[in-house]
Amino acid sequence: MRVTLIHNPGAGKSRPGSSEAELEKLLRRAGHKVRYQSSKEKGWKKALKKRADLVVVAGGDGTVARVARRMAGRDTPIALLPAGTANNIARTLGQLEQPFKRLVRGWENSSVVKVDVGRFDRNVDVAEAYGVPLKKGIPAVVILSPEGKALYATRAGELADARAMGEDGVYAFFTQAAATPR
Repeated sequence: MRVTLIHNPGAGKSRPGSSEAELEKLLRRAGHKVRYQSSKEKGWKKALKKRADLVVVAGGDGTVARVARRMAGRDTPIALLPAGTANNIARTLGQLEQPFKRLVRGWENSSVVKVDVGRFDRNVDVAEAYGVPLKKGIPAVVILSPEGKALYATRAGELADARAMGEDGVYAFFTQAAATPR
């Protein structure tokens, strides 16, 4: 499989196997043809335009978010090797505690799941089921427990300023929301 590896070399320094050399070695041993690109260098966006069967993101939530935004609407799937600090996305997907080797092996038998990103007209039924008011252009959020109980929901346009908040501000919003359920 042709793999484009987007790696944040500053992430996961304490996680074994997260260096450039170790990641490339792991992927090559699994039989993949690897195109490496550091997310800290200018060429990472261009690397995503090159043909690949899979884009692998080795980094934290910020790196995953930047790559996912660039890949939205394209047919190339994304896989994660969680190497950041919080790794909330990987935690949500149940991948955080998995060794990299197991994650890579799992790609052979994995299923592609499409995720809506930034589409105001999607999942309206979910928001309505939890009483979240929808206003065009303002993100609506419901944080659910594994049992499906609403732990937090936006009610008054809390994310109306999301673009101006920037990545760190939105992350801080979700961190606070998760810590103080309503």
